[in-house]
Amino acid sequence: MLLKKIKTNYLDKLFSELVNQNDFVKINTELDKLKNEDFELYFLFLNRIINTYLNNDQGQRFFQNKFIWLNSFDLDDTQIIKNFLSFYLSEKLDLNLESSLYIKEFQKLPKELIQKNISFEDLVDNSYLYQYEMLKRVDNKYKLLLNNHVFFEKLPNKFFTHYYLTQCFFYVIKNPIHVYANYRSKVGSQQSALNFLNGFTEKNQSSLDEEKVLIQNTTKDWSTNVLSWTNTNVINTFRGQIIKFEELISNPEQILAEVISHLIQAGMEIEIDYDLINNYINNNEDKFSKNVLGEIITSNQENKKLYREHGEVSKKFLYNF
Repeated sequence: MLLKKIKTNYLDKLFSELVNQNDFVKINTELDKLKNEDFELYFLFLNRIINTYLNNDQGQRFFQNKFIWLNSFDLDDTQIIKNFLSFYLSEKLDLNLESSLYIKEFQKLPKELIQKNISFEDLVDNSYLYQYEMLKRVDNKYKLLLNNHVFFEKLPNKFFTHYYLTQCFFYVIKNPIHVYANYRSKVGSQQSALNFLNGFTEKNQSSLDEEKVLIQNTTKDWSTNVLSWTNTNVINTFRGQIIKFEELISNPEQILAEVISHLIQAGMEIEIDYDLINNYINNNEDKFSKNVLGEIITSNQENKKLYREHGEVSKKFLYNF
């Protein structure tokens, strides 16, 4: 116990001096060393350092790697943008843009961090720590994460992510009646499709690994999910762009050019190449066919239920039932 206290005091002085000097290389070296020696102390001092740099201007230098978030209520709706970004950045920057599901990144975290089930409260309190550890594993400057969790806020200073950890985000929104109909066709059940849209899924937790560690599902319902990411403050603070899926299908050249323009505005050094964009569109004609949306046939009863739950938010984005 005495030795632990002596070591803690030594590390406290060491990291305080390194932070005062903003010696980022030495900070990371000492953290990596501590991670292998004593994870409890590593967790303690990593939290302190993260919180320090998230709250001062030097954080722009300390946090080098960044997430590009690709969000949607239904992750199927992110695939066109995901594939386009991978293609375009590979062609223009020779950049292999790593992409994965946000939920899957938890599998790669140190086991000491996920020994217990991860509740919503845990996600809120430790999201910065989890995301920092995820970024530590990224070789490139950018990591593309596909996500359907809501953007949560716990004032005064806890959010889904931090702008020092995030380059920008995209949110793909689709008419909820299409989301409902697509899911109904998958599962063959009106009630299951309604439950899906309303956030009442059969499984409110997802298994992380074979050891059955669970993370709480925070997708919520369609309206809550949409409103959380399309909030003006969230868009401005975290450099967000909203993409209507229907416009992506009907006018792909314009929307994909706006995607690249958004990356430029967020600080990525890249240019808009319309020839390359059209090359992608022409090679993926099936993805932009009007048949992608399909013919929607719903009963009056279904429409009433959908409108009751999601009509107000739908009207905000000019969606009709």
